[in-house]
Amino acid sequence: MIATSDIKFYEENGYLIIRDFLPTQKVDKLSLNYNKLRKKLAKQSLINYSDYQKEISQIRDVWKYNDEFKNLILRDEIAKVAPVFFKNKSCRLLHDHIINKPLKNNGLVPWHQDYTYWPTDNPNGLSLWLSFSDLDEKAGVLEIIPKSHILGEEKPMDFINDNKLFSSSDVKFLTVNKGDLVVLDALTWHRTSENISVRERNAYISLWIPSNSRYAPKHASWHPVNDNITVNENEILNDDWFPVIGNKVAVEQIHEYKDNSSTEDMEKITMYNASRIARNFLQKHLNLKNDIWTYMYIEQNRFKSINLLINKFELDKAVKNELNEILLSMAINGIAYQNHRGRNVYNKSYIKFNNIFKNEI
Repeated sequence: MIATSDIKFYEENGYLIIRDFLPTQKVDKLSLNYNKLRKKLAKQSLINYSDYQKEISQIRDVWKYNDEFKNLILRDEIAKVAPVFFKNKSCRLLHDHIINKPLKNNGLVPWHQDYTYWPTDNPNGLSLWLSFSDLDEKAGVLEIIPKSHILGEEKPMDFINDNKLFSSSDVKFLTVNKGDLVVLDALTWHRTSENISVRERNAYISLWIPSNSRYAPKHASWHPVNDNITVNENEILNDDWFPVIGNKVAVEQIHEYKDNSSTEDMEKITMYNASRIARNFLQKHLNLKNDIWTYMYIEQNRFKSINLLINKFELDKAVKNELNEILLSMAINGIAYQNHRGRNVYNKSYIKFNNIFKNEI
């Protein structure tokens, strides 16, 4: 039961922790289903599971693959909580995903506001963040700036090039236990640091928007949810991929929203265009066409490509091993993204790729 005082705290501070939201047995079952899904998606994508485990840190639209998660967010515990934080007790699912931070194989997700990456017109949304394990301050927990949602929306942060700073005294670490649920306003500034504490740090995240939210493609034209939107700009989102919890509410005014479409037009590598720029670069200089990432996933093709790149750009041969790791990583990411929009959220390979070829891109 969510008390009136909880709602007030959330509205004032931009976050809330609901302790013991799910019993550990149910969380363990969700975790088991998640691991089965990873194996299934790796197999369908023809990626070795060890490669998939090492590289892919985000899986989207989990509710479309697994009934345990679908029931959780559309019928059971989360479905009963999400609408409570919205006007008219009604909300719409934008998407869900799981982000994992395996020990010694993860990274920083920099400061950002969630709403800046959503192709919708209404900023009054939230994220529900469910922990699969007990997490201390060193386990990649949510770090937030309380009350920062009141300041409004800023530009979307590019995780490769942007670096927003906050005073350490303003930062609050949301340490949680298995089954705890964090409610986070879509405009609250937050980040997650590297996990250096626990073996696995998996978080199941569902993102919710007002049920009468309209499609705003220019606000986040690059976001994968655009693939599933079948309405026109400024129309209410379609229900099949974006189901409503609670009663649908009357259409209100169109909210003004920022035009962030310029993020995809930059010539330098950014989080919005890194895969596309890397793919185009390799296609051009290796004279490759069609499915470049499947080609690059094959070891003999990768080594052939590395030798060509080293000779063409007169690179030090000592970079050979690093280039192999980079191209393998990008290939796994490219295949997973093409098949089910899975990816690595930490951008390490694209940053390294850019460091090597920045004068040529």
